[in-house]
Amino acid sequence: MMRKSTSVTFALLFLFSLLAFSCDYSKPVDLGLPSGTLWMSSNERGYYNYENAIKKFGDNMPTYDQWKELWSFCQWTWDDDGYQVVGPNGNEIFFPANGYYNDNINKKQSVGSVGFYWASDPHGYSSWAHCFDLKERWMDPINNYHNLSVRLVINN
Repeated sequence: MMRKSTSVTFALLFLFSLLAFSCDYSKPVDLGLPSGTLWMSSNERGYYNYENAIKKFGDNMPTYDQWKELWSFCQWTWDDDGYQVVGPNGNEIFFPANGYYNDNINKKQSVGSVGFYWASDPHGYSSWAHCFDLKERWMDPINNYHNLSVRLVINN
């Protein structure tokens, strides 16, 4: 009798685990941008080099122009460890200063002080990335092998 109860318990725990891992923790947010682009509420988990990011996320990575639109039409406020971004319609998202992952030393670096996020646009042997610290935001061509954060969009 004890064995059957244990089997049922393990089966229920297994099903619960599957459901928990399949739930999407990031939701699309309409910031009221002219293009109609929806930005996801949180980053993808982990850090990606450019090639892996493009393979995994493809057309859902923001373009250079979508980053520029986000800068132009939203209010950006530094909040201890990243930027709170408020759209024209009052909806908001947060970009943590996740730093980057350094493969050479197998360690995250600059967490809490800078953020690096891939754009989908290549730039020669590099690719564009949205970069920021507490004082400014900029677009910079970053070598494709670097491991940066990814924030996805839904294009309308």
